[in-house]
Amino acid sequence: MRRARTTTAALALAVALSVGACSTPLPEPEPDAVPASAVPVTSPEHAEDVVGRVLEALAASDESGTIEPVAGRIGGVAERMRTGQLVLAGAGIANNPTSVPTEVQTLVVPTDPEWPRTMLAVSEPPADLTPPVLVALVQQRARDPYRLAAWARLFPGTTLPATAQPSVGTPAPPSDEELLVPREEVLARYIDVVVNGDASAHAATFPADPVRSGLAETRSTFTAAADAGTGTFSETHTPVEGSGLSVATADGGAIVLSTFESAFTLQLQESSITVSAPTIVAYLGTPTLRTSITVTQLTTVAVHVPPAGSTDPLRALGGDTTTVGASGS
Repeated sequence: MRRARTTTAALALAVALSVGACSTPLPEPEPDAVPASAVPVTSPEHAEDVVGRVLEALAASDESGTIEPVAGRIGGVAERMRTGQLVLAGAGIANNPTSVPTEVQTLVVPTDPEWPRTMLAVSEPPADLTPPVLVALVQQRARDPYRLAAWARLFPGTTLPATAQPSVGTPAPPSDEELLVPREEVLARYIDVVVNGDASAHAATFPADPVRSGLAETRSTFTAAADAGTGTFSETHTPVEGSGLSVATADGGAIVLSTFESAFTLQLQESSITVSAPTIVAYLGTPTLRTSITVTQLTTVAVHVPPAGSTDPLRALGGDTTTVGASGS
């Protein structure tokens, strides 16, 4: 038995040596073929369905007057702004909440397979004949649903920059180095115009628009009270961390959506004030104050940023402002 086993082992070794001496190389595994070009992360039909479901939930929330029907499909600054608009709608404040039709006319679908992923959509014009609304939906992780992250009412007469067809898909947005102006600088310039108006170095870039007009009206209300000797007025405008979103445009630039928080404060001096603005009273619960009052607003603005080296200027596409709080005593 031992001899038979030795012979078998010797034969096996000889066969192995023979194969190693004259056989062709064994095949090696090859990676999957890489597509010639990137493809959309989802089909246009599925993307339209996703956006439709989110906007239908938003409409149900508006109808019920509560945020619950859209919970899980809205987040970040969009949730804060919509919650504030529902408060104002409950107090009978006109134009609240922002009307967003469930039908869309334009979709921007990403091709970048990484997360988070951002889709943009432009609604059909609302029934009240106001301009369409640009909405941004974000999927943070693979198992998360797309959630409404921001929206902006397009300014009257605005034309959006060209983007890729949904069937082709839109590549990852350019880096800051590839844009005419870095993203954070875009919002800083807009805020400078909000604060300084025509005296801003960027006033020519951002001409008057409904968002700036609304913020100027709030400032005017406070400064009028301060000028009457009621107290001292101050304001701050702070970018909301993590609120920036962007998608690539066909010209190599990007549509950038950013949000900032504004606080308008009147410190009273040995006097009292009666607030007549229903938007503010809706949060205060009382019209009479004796110490101070602060009104907090959130503003989202959408801006087209051309690619680096372009001679085209930045262009504000739309925006929306919502009063999200008021405090005082």
